[in-house]
Amino acid sequence: MNDSYNTSDIDDEDDVLEIPLGLGVSYHRMGFLGDVRGTVRPAFDSELMGAGNELHTWAAEARLGFEL
Repeated sequence: MNDSYNTSDIDDEDDVLEIPLGLGVSYHRMGFLGDVRGTVRPAFDSELMGAGNELHTWAAEARLGFEL
């Protein structure tokens, strides 16, 4: 229970380069609001969880609304 060695297949630390990229479009006319956005963050040199397990992330959002 209090052993000081790690038997898992995951490294203790890693240096990773992550580059955030994003694109979005917004529309506003006569009180109507629309917004669509997307982001991707590719990770380079991520070896924390072994080969083939990249740490890339992405997100997508869409919003609709009306302004009074």
